[in-house]
Amino acid sequence: MPSNLENKIHQLELEKQDLSSLNEAMKSLIITNSTLHQKALQQKSIEFQKVLDIIPSMVGYWDKDLLNRFANKAYTSWFGITPEQMFGKHIQFLLGDDLYHSNLPHIEAVLRGEAQTFGRTIPVPDSDEVRYSVAEYIPDIQDGQVQGFYVQVADITMLKRAEDAIKERIEEAHQTEDQMLASLNALSLVRDNETGNHVIRTQHYVKAIATRLFAMGKYPDQINEQKIDLLFRAAPLHDIGKVGIPDSILQNPSKLDDDEWATMKTHTTIGESVLSAANLQYQNKKTIIGTAIKIAGGHHEHWDGSGYPRGLVGEAIPVAARIMAIADVYDALVSKRVYKRQWTHEEAASEIISMRGTKFDPVIVDAFIAEQNNILDIAQQYRDA
Repeated sequence: MPSNLENKIHQLELEKQDLSSLNEAMKSLIITNSTLHQKALQQKSIEFQKVLDIIPSMVGYWDKDLLNRFANKAYTSWFGITPEQMFGKHIQFLLGDDLYHSNLPHIEAVLRGEAQTFGRTIPVPDSDEVRYSVAEYIPDIQDGQVQGFYVQVADITMLKRAEDAIKERIEEAHQTEDQMLASLNALSLVRDNETGNHVIRTQHYVKAIATRLFAMGKYPDQINEQKIDLLFRAAPLHDIGKVGIPDSILQNPSKLDDDEWATMKTHTTIGESVLSAANLQYQNKKTIIGTAIKIAGGHHEHWDGSGYPRGLVGEAIPVAARIMAIADVYDALVSKRVYKRQWTHEEAASEIISMRGTKFDPVIVDAFIAEQNNILDIAQQYRDA
């Protein structure tokens, strides 16, 4: 008959077996759960990969050794390979030597934890074409250490080509407008009773006055660097309407009678019509010819409404025409004509100042006064022979 001690030993052995069985069961459960967890993660990764593969953006991940750990189809197909071919490869394999070395400063920066965004041009293999992209490198920082970086690339090739096409069309339009301007300027000079230097002087006066207005902060919606250039190039066409005035009036050295003067005044509206016909293809008031239309039609209007052809008052007169009005009158005063003597600069400036607020815009007169040394230099530089 077993003793109590033997019974105890036997009981402990049974308990040990039970614990061992339980331990093995727990291990099996843990392993099973772990496998299930891994499978779940793997399934989620596959689903995530499928989502990334259908988006147009190029997405990838490179570890700190610059080995690829993930890339969607959009990314790899752009380079003509598959995700499987890219996986585990060094980034230099993807980019090639030239592109790798040009991107190296951005790669080094992102590995220091600095996000990068930059544009790049990528040659198309076996072709003279190139592709354009914007790349973003985002550092993957864990526990304060950079483990790698995410890459997102946007293909902007179509956008860049469209932009280049628009620039080309704009350049063609500018060339066409320049050719038209040259023709119109030549036509204006043939029919104008003024000298060629009058055109040069007045356009420089206009630029000087407009530049001063810009510096003074006046008429900011209407005077800026771009519009100053438009004014300068449009100013020579201010009297193009004289193409429609008979020689008997244009070349008349005597004072015009009332009927002749009425005919002469129509050069403003004739100029508008000629330039409007030329401007039809642009349909844009911001072109040089659009600016010239305002000048031609309004440079004989007066601030107080006493001018022609419409009797416009104050700011109803285009600012380009108001500037031209002072430039045109000043040059007429300081130039010698068969019917008048040449005034001095001081006399002409005094006359313009006397008409401040009546014939001329007070603000533009102030700009003229501030710029009069430059105005005098222009008059002397381009004086008639």
